[in-house]
Amino acid sequence: YSGTQTVTPSVTGGNITTDGNYKVHTFTGAGTQTYDSDYTQTVDVMVVGGGGSGGRHGGSGGGAGGMVYATGYSLSDAAHTITVGAKGVGNTGTSNTAGGDSSVGSLLTGKGGGKGINTGNNPAAAEPWNGGCGAGSANQAKVFTQTQTSQPGDSGTYGFGKNGGAGYSTGDFAGGGGGGIGVVGSDALSNLTGGAGGNGKTVSISGSAVIYGGGGGGSH
Repeated sequence: YSGTQTVTPSVTGGNITTDGNYKVHTFTGAGTQTYDSDYTQTVDVMVVGGGGSGGRHGGSGGGAGGMVYATGYSLSDAAHTITVGAKGVGNTGTSNTAGGDSSVGSLLTGKGGGKGINTGNNPAAAEPWNGGCGAGSANQAKVFTQTQTSQPGDSGTYGFGKNGGAGYSTGDFAGGGGGGIGVVGSDALSNLTGGAGGNGKTVSISGSAVIYGGGGGGSH
């Protein structure tokens, strides 16, 4: 006897919903996704890093976390550890924080967004103002860049992220908007009007069209 057999793997992990013939596994916190099959699975997968916090008093907007989005992606039958990056935390002082990285094992990493900086601050070292999407700048002469598409392997190949916008001047003026996954952050329009955060990217992986990862607006 010879023939073919369709193998339907049992997949566990995350919050499971159904979209037609597809099952959607959504992780909003740490977890593990596992298969009970001996075969590599073909999946659509999206990973988004945590967004960076904004700066204070004329500071700039935080960048969105970078996105990895791939359709028809080959995922082995191993147990995959899921990490969900934390959002950045703002502060009235100087200790704003960048977003945390999200990942599927060692295969795919969505980089955390760059943190917004405080007014007039133009550090020589870009990190962590660069990020999955770059933070906005509080300085006209500085633009913070996205790092998602420069990641090694599939994290960069299937990566999405945009740069932040520039501040209005070099002193105590309005800051630029943080980069979104789909659109760069806007430059500040005047010394009183900060730049808008960049728009996110629309993805229908959950069964409905959802916009993910908008950047934060710059302040005055």
